Amino acid sequence: MIKGANALLFGASGAGGFANTGSKQARFARGDGRPNQSATATSRIDQYGSKRWEFDANYGLKNIAVRFVALDEDQNYRRLYIGAKTHAYYGSLSAKLPFNTSLRLTARQTDNNRIIPTRGDDLSFTNATRDPRHSYSLLYLLATDQAGATNPKTGAAFPAGAIVGGKLDWDNASSWSGWTQSEDINTGTYTLTADTVWTRWLATSLGGMFEHTKSQRGPDGGSLLAPRAFNTTNPFLNGEWANGSTFRMDRNAGKKHSYRASAVITNDLFRGRAHSQTVVGYDLNFSSGGNANYRYYEADANLRVYDLTNPRPVGVGPTAGGTSAANQLGRWELGTIYWPVNDGPMKKPYFRIGSRQITVGGKNYVLLQQNPRNPAWETPLNPLGLVSLVPGFTGVGGANASHYAEDNKNHGLYAANYTRWLDDRLTTLFGYRESNTFSRRGNTATSGTQGWTDVNKENKSYNLGLTYGLKPWLNAYYNVGQTFNLASGSNNAYGDPPKDTEGFSQEIGLKYEPRGGRISGSITYYRAISKNENFNYGTGDRDTINPVGINDAFNAAQRNQWVSLDKQSSGIEIILTAAPTKNWRSRLGFTQQEGKIKDASVFPLLWNDEFYFNKATGGVTYSDGTPFLVPTDAAGVATVNSTSGLRAPVTGATNTQLTLAMMSDRNSDYYAYGRGGTTQVNGRLANNSVVFRALRWFQTPAGLQARTLRAGRPVSEIPYFFDDPAGLKGALVESAAGEPTIGHPLYRFVWTNTYVFSEGRLRGTTIGGTVRWDIDKRTYWYLEPDGKGGNRRFLYQEADVNPQVSPFIAYSRKIGRYAFRTQMNVNNVFNRYQVDLRPSRTSGFTVENAIGATFVGEPRQYVWTNSVSF
Repeated sequence: MIKGANALLFGASGAGGFANTGSKQARFARGDGRPNQSATATSRIDQYGSKRWEFDANYGLKNIAVRFVALDEDQNYRRLYIGAKTHAYYGSLSAKLPFNTSLRLTARQTDNNRIIPTRGDDLSFTNATRDPRHSYSLLYLLATDQAGATNPKTGAAFPAGAIVGGKLDWDNASSWSGWTQSEDINTGTYTLTADTVWTRWLATSLGGMFEHTKSQRGPDGGSLLAPRAFNTTNPFLNGEWANGSTFRMDRNAGKKHSYRASAVITNDLFRGRAHSQTVVGYDLNFSSGGNANYRYYEADANLRVYDLTNPRPVGVGPTAGGTSAANQLGRWELGTIYWPVNDGPMKKPYFRIGSRQITVGGKNYVLLQQNPRNPAWETPLNPLGLVSLVPGFTGVGGANASHYAEDNKNHGLYAANYTRWLDDRLTTLFGYRESNTFSRRGNTATSGTQGWTDVNKENKSYNLGLTYGLKPWLNAYYNVGQTFNLASGSNNAYGDPPKDTEGFSQEIGLKYEPRGGRISGSITYYRAISKNENFNYGTGDRDTINPVGINDAFNAAQRNQWVSLDKQSSGIEIILTAAPTKNWRSRLGFTQQEGKIKDASVFPLLWNDEFYFNKATGGVTYSDGTPFLVPTDAAGVATVNSTSGLRAPVTGATNTQLTLAMMSDRNSDYYAYGRGGTTQVNGRLANNSVVFRALRWFQTPAGLQARTLRAGRPVSEIPYFFDDPAGLKGALVESAAGEPTIGHPLYRFVWTNTYVFSEGRLRGTTIGGTVRWDIDKRTYWYLEPDGKGGNRRFLYQEADVNPQVSPFIAYSRKIGRYAFRTQMNVNNVFNRYQVDLRPSRTSGFTVENAIGATFVGEPRQYVWTNSVSF
């Protein structure tokens, strides 16, 4: 762990420091010339079924050595299905060459496939009039005893009875989407370094690295659907509870190659009174990558996708999932596919995310980019050739920065000097670095005014460190530095990219270590100031500021949930290490850290549901002024509610023109927020409402729609009922100037002890453990309406589950050249955890179906590790 601003030596880094990790190296022959042969096999299991196997072997001769590591892990949790499988391989080759040169080549390959908690962990009854638990979080329902058949607040029976017949529990509440909510990551990394000692005073190092990463993720966990009698979207007729997914996918690919050259010059100054080392170096880093959205589209028997050049035959029937009309490219997208869950969650419904070709309902589908690119479509304002920027196809959505369309370059020249003075009583470190960072992004928005956005910036970094021996056992030190970091995280809710972070830090402290003493320690005070530091504020805030509406979102391909802030932080760290006896080691650590936001971050809310209507009559129309007709009979409304793709308008037994009055009437099937639903804090049309489905998907044979395709309108233009229930007044305050930072406890104590039995019957046994105590955990800020048309801002603090005590016991023994070790860890031995109710960031505790619930701490866990080595 390297604290403080250190960009001068290591390139971009944070103002608070960073973790410096090193790979396992192949070891050469032993000092007596014998080959260095060693191997270790390790296994680890826990009570949740996790398994980890690792094998590490080394063989080294005088001038050449090899090392190989293999890892296979199946990681599980108390939550059903949630976990990951990892396969990893690592190899290292080291060779001693002429001219005192050491060559090292390493290669690593990692494959990680995991199922993550369902993000759409709520309950859908079509609308709240069918069951008051509509759109409530499943965890919240469990935490408030509302998952059963009876409403604990009224004593009355819930219309739909117990959720899934009473099968919802704490272990499966995040598992109903199964592997449709999954992520696969594949990474390969290769490095080559050559270190040469030319003379006693000169050594050089040359290095290169290449890394390639590919990932794919299923981004749409679905809600748990009540039986058809309570949810008309549910296609099953026999009372089954259900879940569903569109099986869409996001794919990200990136590659990086880096080069470094440095020299170390060692010399004595002032007739040997000072001993100095100077490092000069240059590094160069290139990286590129990009994200692309994929969807499934219907294809013929030869797996040729239906599109404008290959029209779908007339009379073929609706596409699986309910889609019954082509999009602007003439492609027929797979709609939501449902599966029954009356027997509980299903781990592997249908097919795996990312399958290239599938068959559903006797029809073929092929996975393709949602927003394809073509060199023929490239223009000065459309440098990537995106179809979404081609006139006539602006209704096509999705991101596509594939083929490594986003570029970054970073290079720097640095020098540093470390000198020991006054018989090593004083040491100094000074370094300086000149860096240049460059990024290039292609335009993806119809409102863009330039084809490429290039950002080129020069950064200067320095670091000064002083250490002075006050006594042979007491040293004082001071460190000051300025650093930079490449724009990290991602874009904000509007799609604006982050800026480079700049940081300034200072650290002062004392280190105490008497010779042969049994007590040592340190005390440190630090202060850091960072500018443009990027924080993830969550998809909830992103969707409040810039929601996905009937016209998609503003700058949909680039929007994200990161916010750039200026902040300052400071803290104290005290560490005391003791050896009360020969076999007992104890370490007590205390940290106090606090921070303050320097500037406010306020985002005006966007309305992305604009549609055509007659201002005189309030009647909704198509773009040519033709009345927009919707069915009002139950069967017709149910058909609209099952629509998830472009289609001809639904014709029911009775039809009428949609009006603003209907959209403002909470008892209407076409209420803007879903019949009987809650007014959205940003005024958006509820995405699962009947009116949303109608306005989003109805299209006349001539291709006319009611939506304007214009996103990014102010909420002041909303024409239907909107009473600003959260008192946001058209803007969301992400942070306020002067308020404390979040995401950390104000105080933390960590006490670790180990005792080794070196004789007697318990010889070879080690016992120990760690105690952690967190105080004043600042989790996040939230807003709550004040009843006067505005809101108040509150700090939510996580529940106290102290202390977290985690003991272990181990036994080791050596027989000949073989060593054995077994160890049992018990994490959270006192089983201190609880479920916390979490207020909405925008409405606090005032809107019940916006309140969430989460575990604070994890239940007790047993981990058993065994290893054998020689």
